[in-house]
Amino acid sequence: DFVLNYDFGKAPYNYEQNDDGTIILTEYLGDKKYVLIPSVFDEKQVVSLERTFFENSNVEKVYIQPGVKVIDSASFYGCENLKTVYIPKTVTRLGENAFAYSGIQRINISQVTEIDMFCFYECKELYFFVSETKEILQLRGSSFFNSGLTYMFLEKNPQYTFTTFSQT
Repeated sequence: DFVLNYDFGKAPYNYEQNDDGTIILTEYLGDKKYVLIPSVFDEKQVVSLERTFFENSNVEKVYIQPGVKVIDSASFYGCENLKTVYIPKTVTRLGENAFAYSGIQRINISQVTEIDMFCFYECKELYFFVSETKEILQLRGSSFFNSGLTYMFLEKNPQYTFTTFSQT
C-alpha cells in the first residue's frame, strides 16, 4: 500500500486551468504503481481529471483526495493493471469512458449521481459496485456494457436505459 501523507513536491502532472483558477489534471507523467491524486496542485484547487491516466500500464491503485469533483472522460481508459480507485465523497460525476477497458475490480461511490455512457465499458474484471448516494443515480447508455459485474448495491433505484447493462 501507499502512504496517504505522501509528500508530492512537484508531482508529474500536466493540467489545464479553468477561468475560475481551478484546474483539471490532464496527464500523469509518472510511472508509479500507487498514485495519490492531490486536491491542490501547484497551489490551485484540482476539480477534475480528464484523460489523466489514459492507457497508463503502470498504475494499479489510486487514491483521490477529497475536493476533486469529477472523474471525466477517459481518465483511466485502458489502464489494464488498474485494480482499485478510492473515490472521495466530493466526486459527483463519472464521465464518458472514465474507466473503459481498464482492469478496475471494485468501485464504491458515495455521492456520485451521474455515470456517463461507456463509463465501465469492457471492464471485464469489474465484479463489485456499490453506490451509497441518497439521490437517484443516473446511469447513461451502455455504462456497464460487457463488464464482469456480478454484485451491485444501490441505495436508491437508478434511472437507466435498456443498454446500460448490455452483455453484462
